[in-house]
Amino acid sequence: MVQRMKSMACAVALSSLFSVAATAAETVRIGIAAPFSGGAATYGQDVRRGAELAVEGINAKGGILGGRLIELVFEDDKGSPQGGVAAVQKLMSDGRVKASTGGTNSSVVLAESSVTKGRMLQVNAGAQADAITDQGNPWMFQINNTVSGNSSAFNAYLVDVMKPKTVAYMG
Repeated sequence: MVQRMKSMACAVALSSLFSVAATAAETVRIGIAAPFSGGAATYGQDVRRGAELAVEGINAKGGILGGRLIELVFEDDKGSPQGGVAAVQKLMSDGRVKASTGGTNSSVVLAESSVTKGRMLQVNAGAQADAITDQGNPWMFQINNTVSGNSSAFNAYLVDVMKPKTVAYMG
């Protein structure tokens, strides 16, 4: 989980490089649409804490892009596709949020990307459905593996390293 938070924090910081040019005094606003309520709220709280910790450290060292500080804008995606769409629409209506991250559920990230494509950069640090990358959305950056990528790696390890005589599949 710590590695995921570090990866997300790096991606969030890097994504701000694509924001509209501004003076050094302006802050870089990064949106985080995550499940802060509902069944996946535990993940959302981890995302919030990790992002806040990363931004605190980055801002303490002078910020990014020549001294610009990062400001996080949180919206609850409620762990549902409808909640995700509402959350990113609210982030986009801000006008100063140029990138978002935070989704943990594939169905939510897919729904969000249908709204943000061509309008706001998205960094996906949690959801793994192949359909996310299969979209070919140049505005979506996926940090983690897809389900098929994980399966391929696991299967190769199982066959080439573990070399079991028998395999049972439950799924």
